[in-house]
Amino acid sequence: RRTLKIRFFVVALLSLMMSLVGAKVILDKTDDDIHNFPSFIKVPLSIYNAYDWGLMDIPFIPRDELKVAPINSSEYKNIILIVDESVRGNYLSINGYGKPTTPYLETLGNLLTLGSIPSVANSSANSNYILRNGVTVNELPDSKFNTLRKPTIFQYAKRAGFSTFFLDAQSSNGSLQNYMSSFDLKAIDNFITLDKKEDYPLADRNVLKKYIKRREKTKGKTFTYFVKYGSHFKWQLNYPQQNQFFKPVLSIYEGLSFESRDKAVNTYLNSLRWGVNDFFKTLLSSLNIDDTLIIYTSDHGQNILENGIMVTHGLADNPPSTMANVPLFFYANNIDYIKAKFKNISLNGYSQYQIFPTLLDLMGYSDIVVNQYGIPFWGKHINLKERKFFSGSIFGNGKLNYYTD
Repeated sequence: RRTLKIRFFVVALLSLMMSLVGAKVILDKTDDDIHNFPSFIKVPLSIYNAYDWGLMDIPFIPRDELKVAPINSSEYKNIILIVDESVRGNYLSINGYGKPTTPYLETLGNLLTLGSIPSVANSSANSNYILRNGVTVNELPDSKFNTLRKPTIFQYAKRAGFSTFFLDAQSSNGSLQNYMSSFDLKAIDNFITLDKKEDYPLADRNVLKKYIKRREKTKGKTFTYFVKYGSHFKWQLNYPQQNQFFKPVLSIYEGLSFESRDKAVNTYLNSLRWGVNDFFKTLLSSLNIDDTLIIYTSDHGQNILENGIMVTHGLADNPPSTMANVPLFFYANNIDYIKAKFKNISLNGYSQYQIFPTLLDLMGYSDIVVNQYGIPFWGKHINLKERKFFSGSIFGNGKLNYYTD
């Protein structure tokens, strides 16, 4: 009996190990979700992934105190940075895509698009961390955790006299993600998440409703950073099923396969139309945008069964540029003021690393402060050799990759 028990234990252990290896391969080679696996696989695999990406021992510390102040008044009363999820720039018809994914945006005369640009990274956590903290390409990867001390964009906004809002439509009950710590919250006046996990198609709109109510009660200037739920895979869950403008589409529980790429693309396009085009209809019709500038982008792009791989984003080694292709546009009632800041506009010729210095410039900080983080969009366009995006562990062995159009 003892020998039988030992054999049973060995077989069970080997089976678990094979299941873990198989699940890890599936996650690395496809875009399946770790939450789709049973708990006995999901839990140890989550722990391994956290260790592999250096998430087990991040020494979160207080941010450095900001010792500089603006020298000029801010150029807008309200500044909103929207960081969408998994939106590929060259799939928006406002950027020349052949199908009408953003017909409403194309009617807006107060919108200025810079086309498609490389995101700072090809995964959500890395991109949002870099964007919030003004991390530059020269600081990546950050194996010594130096960037954990850097002042956040919220600290700069507070110092410039803005009330700060941080909206996260991917979180509920005030939970933190994307390498955010309680130290970061000290410079955030209003932290808004979902009350509970809700229908994915309504997540962004429900957070928006809470934000509008809160902002209407806020006097003075406001700075807002909005992390949208957006168009994360599985795309068929992101929009109401009656809003299928492009057909045929993937069924609710259908996964990706190279044979069904046309359906996959249509499904993704429906997600974009609902999550970008129709969302802006709701936003602009319900929010007071007087003296307001909106800067819109996404955390990363999407690889839709291209380049011989099934992974949509987040690939650490040799990631294709499709994973970093994102939109960048400005919206304001007085958009001519922004246009006038550009000597000339080079479509598709910028980098997401320019967002942080652009925000500082708009808040009134000096060129000396701004240029520590790079050059604003209107300061220069970025040539192809300088356009890079990060992949892999930001606190480990990640790397910079060259971006190609």
